[in-house]
Amino acid sequence: MQVVLTLPKAHVRVLDTEAAMLGLRRYQFVELLFLSELGQAILTRPSYMQSYQFVLREIDETQRVLIYFRPEVKKLFEEHLARQRQRPSSWVAMALRNWAHLDDALRAVKYTLLWMLRVACRQPAHGPMRTTNLGRPEPSPTVTPTS
Repeated sequence: MQVVLTLPKAHVRVLDTEAAMLGLRRYQFVELLFLSELGQAILTRPSYMQSYQFVLREIDETQRVLIYFRPEVKKLFEEHLARQRQRPSSWVAMALRNWAHLDDALRAVKYTLLWMLRVACRQPAHGPMRTTNLGRPEPSPTVTPTS
């Protein structure tokens, strides 16, 4: 049974990397993550697995991913999602975030973006500019020497 997911490219990279490190296909890894959430602790993330760093583009851009579930697992998955009021894509993104401890990597991108916005919005080096009530810049008044 097929499920189509729309995930940020960052999460797709994590999915591919983590599955490959464990010798699994994407769908097998997602299925095992799901079964682990149901209390069948099948997977444990090894401590030697890498941590991640992302760029803004990986978080903003999405990619469609096709996942296969065995029919009996898909039924459990759909029931679980209905109880949680979640969509498959959001559940997989959350499961990957928890599995690979992605909070710090995602937060780093957010803080980098905030820092870039602050730098871009700083006032020019020659001093503050006043604005008129129409929002157009108006140069600061200059003092002319009198003789």
